[in-house]
Amino acid sequence: AITRNPFADLGSALEAEVNLPNNIKFTGIAQVGRKKGVMVSTPMGMDIFYIGQKVSDGFKIILIDTKNGQITLSNGINQTLVKLEED
Repeated sequence: AITRNPFADLGSALEAEVNLPNNIKFTGIAQVGRKKGVMVSTPMGMDIFYIGQKVSDGFKIILIDTKNGQITLSNGINQTLVKLEED
């Protein structure tokens, strides 16, 4: 599991070429009990998205892997893996 300040900027790497806006940054993963959320920074501010919620351009979060610091997104046709990287 990633143990760091979730409000500090965190790099992320996409496994495939997707059309996610470059102004969206995945900054961390939070878990309270069994509920997992992804911290996302946009020009509008910071927000937490959960499995099943739409992040951008039709992409929804379908899996949050807290152990490996990975998020799987899908637009219904393509899936992409976002790996969070520690600074």
